[in-house]
Amino acid sequence: MKDISNDVKKLRSFFSMSRNTLSIISGIGKSNIATYENGSIPSKSNYILLTAMMNINTFNILFISSKQLLRKNVVIKIESIIVMSTELRERKVSEYRYDIMNIKKNTENF
Repeated sequence: MKDISNDVKKLRSFFSMSRNTLSIISGIGKSNIATYENGSIPSKSNYILLTAMMNINTFNILFISSKQLLRKNVVIKIESIIVMSTELRERKVSEYRYDIMNIKKNTENF
């Protein structure tokens, strides 16, 4: 297993989460999260979970299942980040499809 300390820090930073919030969403103890951020190697199950949470869809599923345990302001903040990220991803996919269509159209005469 690779060192995931930077990944955990990036995940928390991306969603502006405290260790406590990540702990509630993931089910991993706050102290374990702190040690992982400081370079300790997580158990295999925690490693798999944290790695999977880097995918916004997986993160969202875990977030939805635990948001009743979070403060309202935290829920609103994380939901807005998820929405903005999803919209950006959809826009990029749409732009990519548009670019592909234009490439095909411009190369039909070759």
